[in-house]
Amino acid sequence: MKIIHHGAAKGVTGSCHQLETPWGSVLIDCGLFQGQDKKYQPRSGFGFSPKDISLMVLTHVHIDHVGRLPELVASGFDGPIYCTHATAALLPEVIDDALRVGIKLGYASRESLLEKIEAQVVAVDYGQECSPAELANNVSIVFRVAGHILGSAFVEVRTAQSSVLFSGDLGAKNTPLLPDVAMPGHCDVMVVESTYGGRNHEDRSNRIERLKRAVDRSLQNKGTTIIPAFSIGRTQELLYEFEQIFAQRDPSWKRLPIIVDSPLAVRFTKIYEQFKVLWDSEAKHITRNQRHPLSFHNLVCINEIKDHVQILNRLKQREESAIVIAAGGMCEGGRVIDFLRELLPLESTDVLFVGYQAEGTLGRAILSGQSPVTIDEESVEVSAQVSALGGYSAHADEDGLMEFVLSMEPPPRHVRIIHGEPQAQGDFARRIRRELPNVEVSLAAQQHELEIGTPANGS
Repeated sequence: MKIIHHGAAKGVTGSCHQLETPWGSVLIDCGLFQGQDKKYQPRSGFGFSPKDISLMVLTHVHIDHVGRLPELVASGFDGPIYCTHATAALLPEVIDDALRVGIKLGYASRESLLEKIEAQVVAVDYGQECSPAELANNVSIVFRVAGHILGSAFVEVRTAQSSVLFSGDLGAKNTPLLPDVAMPGHCDVMVVESTYGGRNHEDRSNRIERLKRAVDRSLQNKGTTIIPAFSIGRTQELLYEFEQIFAQRDPSWKRLPIIVDSPLAVRFTKIYEQFKVLWDSEAKHITRNQRHPLSFHNLVCINEIKDHVQILNRLKQREESAIVIAAGGMCEGGRVIDFLRELLPLESTDVLFVGYQAEGTLGRAILSGQSPVTIDEESVEVSAQVSALGGYSAHADEDGLMEFVLSMEPPPRHVRIIHGEPQAQGDFARRIRRELPNVEVSLAAQQHELEIGTPANGS
């Protein structure tokens, strides 16, 4: 077998990995290139023929893992798309948004392509072993809990001769709502992400206290706190923790509006509520006590554009405290752009980043202290207070990644590092070599293909 990396080889976006087997090719994810990673995108096409792909596996629905799926299907891929049930429920919303906002397809064309994609989806349970007929039933595929977002999975692909694990994006421990990453079964080759290679998160146990301080500052400033957040995952985590804060604090806090200005985030939140069976034990306990962690009285959800404009003008013109959670997480699109353009020049504004900001994105520019910044070809001065709240990354840090690698018994014979900037890949590789000196380690940033031979002992 052979692995070919068509994306996320030298950066953190554009995930797309091809596994060639004697019976056909499996494509793991087909994501959008973002920020500076756009320079790694093939000048045309995908680097392979979509018609040559036997089937797809989706690890989760973040746009950097599924964003090019519509183009792939439109270009001739007509095989099954395997994913978990929650991913299958979330996928149409993500793809519809991408077609409407990114590619800007009309309604009829959008609906036609969506129907085709949905017809190709094959939803499976975590832990369920499937042997696709497209690969002559000689390959088994199993999805296991990745703890990154709802429905996320790492994937084990096995044949009689060898086995490969694709990590997708692994979640951080103690992520609200979601259980921690499952332990992997043994595989010969582990293909693992390295977003936070060389770095560890701040202590997650006291992050809610830091979030409280951010709310206090908003109340004191009588201004808006803008939190750029991905519509899926981060938004629901924040709502969960805001509900905890309001359940414990004095009544004055309960008058502070939490505004979710993202139609997509609102729809995703409803799907999160439909899949409570996948929540962790703490979240299930809260619901049994008649609390609603994703729906509370001072939560304001904005859908219509007229309401978005109205709330934006109101916050710009009046001294009024509010928390605004708006997509997108790296400030590369979405309604957060409007809030930043209008409110960054105000000293009463706070911008609170709660996730990774990739090199070359507007979010990275603002977080690094750049002023002015360019938004929609307009120069915007930054007078707002800008800060980052650590411990909110949905990605495992280096300790978490290393724990995942070490949890495989016996260890893999080869670890292939992907989905990280070159420095992060190198840092993580050095740690693996230090702690597992007998395991071969290679970097996708240095070599885009990997031949997978049969283990020496044949197992």
